[in-house]
Amino acid sequence: MIRRLLQANLRNDAQAIEEVEGLLSNIAEAWKQISPKASFQESR
Repeated sequence: MIRRLLQANLRNDAQAIEEVEGLLSNIAEAWKQISPKASFQESR
């Protein structure tokens, strides 16, 4: 992702930035789903 952002910056490529934004959004959503499950297991 870092390489893609660097390329996007050098080429002024908004589509590449949107691509990375989508990937980061997917990762953030996955962490949100994992967090409640991990908290539940820790409280046992």
